Amino acid sequence: MTAVADGLAAGPRSPMATPLRAAEGGLRLLVAASGTGAFRWAPDPDAPALRELAPGEARLTIRSFRVGPAARHCTLGARAVPGVPAPGWASIPATGLAEVTESLAQDAPVGSWWAGLVHVGTHLVFRTDLA
Repeated sequence: MTAVADGLAAGPRSPMATPLRAAEGGLRLLVAASGTGAFRWAPDPDAPALRELAPGEARLTIRSFRVGPAARHCTLGARAVPGVPAPGWASIPATGLAEVTESLAQDAPVGSWWAGLVHVGTHLVFRTDLA
């Protein structure tokens, strides 16, 4: 993720960008790791209602995302990964724009905007010292 001055500073957004309206419980789109191509929505484990922040972490609310052609290969070859809310399912990678809505990280103040790799979902928690 890369910090940006505001949502407009991230550059022009694709007309195909998908806006999200996050709720406290959040949602994340998953693809079956079995390779069947099945999709499902699940609660987002990074949502405020499901996870407290640890020191050094920031919670971003994903405001828009774009799934590019490379994501197709990732979803076709999806494998279950730790941290995904349902065993046997994988998150779908995307590029996106997100706003810090809660933070215990000095380098990511509330209200700051970040652009970069996200998943198709509503929330993302990350550590700025690892970014």
